Amino acid sequence: MKYAKLSILILLTMIRACLLDINGDDEDTGFIYPLQTGNVWKYERRLSFYFYTDTTDSKQYLDSLLYSSEITNAVTGRTILRDTVETIEMIGTEQDGPHTFTSVQYYQNRTDGLYLLAYHSAGNMILPKTTAKKRIRFKDTYFDNYNQILDYIQACIPIGKVVSDSLYFEDPPVKVLSYPLRIGEQWTYRNTTQGPFHIDRKIEGKETLRINNTSYDCYKIRSLYDLDHDGQWDEDIRLTDFISQEGLLQRTITILGLTEISTQLEETGRLIDTYEHYILTDLTIQ
Repeated sequence: MKYAKLSILILLTMIRACLLDINGDDEDTGFIYPLQTGNVWKYERRLSFYFYTDTTDSKQYLDSLLYSSEITNAVTGRTILRDTVETIEMIGTEQDGPHTFTSVQYYQNRTDGLYLLAYHSAGNMILPKTTAKKRIRFKDTYFDNYNQILDYIQACIPIGKVVSDSLYFEDPPVKVLSYPLRIGEQWTYRNTTQGPFHIDRKIEGKETLRINNTSYDCYKIRSLYDLDHDGQWDEDIRLTDFISQEGLLQRTITILGLTEISTQLEETGRLIDTYEHYILTDLTIQ
């Protein structure tokens, strides 16, 4: 009997160890996004436009436009909004030669997730001058340039609603990350009462990224869009974040089948596929 009890104890210990190992792979109960004052992330932004006319073979590109810039996100400290709401301020800058664009976001780390409460100048991205000569149509919505599309899909800003010096409050705040991080977890990022369309976020899995000779274990988190309100997640738009204990390490954005429109609102006959990649180049974590 003594040996039977010992065998059962060993078996239970092994099962518990296996469960802990599985949970360790699927869930991170101790994760909190690192928003300590002084934390800095630097990225290289690579943006590619590919133009085509043959819809049966979109890979027969007629022309392409490649672009890159440098982006820095820095946590600057705690800020009080609306007299009583304590937030953490993060300032983002994009540098392209002599040009600098700045945006500011205000976050809170809560027990159930990371929340965005407000922001200034969302989506201020520098764009190649040649893209400003045409307009773009996507999902029956017209945009002056690709910058407006980024505003639209990343922050759900209705066109013309926010100007560069406005402070826009999220009401209610949007949940950027859901704690604990768990593979398979899906939550509503925005619904149609918070913006023009529905967005969910889903933790699809884990991947190891190797950046600057360092390996990082990351959660792969995808934004799911229903831009055309048909109740189905769109397959022609994909935004994926790779997030580790050190923060956001990589973001990819793919948008397929944009329609190029002339200034007279006529189709030029060209379609556009866009591929965007934010790659970490340096970080400082307190």
